[in-house]
Amino acid sequence: MAEYEFLELMPDVVTIERRTMATANGHPRPEYAAAKQYPCLIESTPRLIRTLEGNEKVSSAQVIVATDWLLVNGVPVQQVPDLIDAADRLTLPISGYTPIMHVDQVHDQHGLHHTVIYA
Repeated sequence: MAEYEFLELMPDVVTIERRTMATANGHPRPEYAAAKQYPCLIESTPRLIRTLEGNEKVSSAQVIVATDWLLVNGVPVQQVPDLIDAADRLTLPISGYTPIMHVDQVHDQHGLHHTVIYA
């Protein structure tokens, strides 16, 4: 499947802010980089997942993100894929800020293809 065909399967838009660390008074505290918008497909199906800590939780939304595309003024622009992490900040179009429970990176023969976020 060509990349533009894959992108056509991404009708939704999600906002992600990458977590960075800053130091305040000698103590690390989380900060977030500027928000980026990505084309995605949001599925609202309850799924049982296992977090990195080994706990079972129910994910109410799965977000399939085309991480090698970025929306700039609503226009998709290809970029070097971003590695999304569970510590990043996720904002869904309907429910707003949503904690990330787990992240799976999906690779193909060329490298990172897309990311699945469980929230």
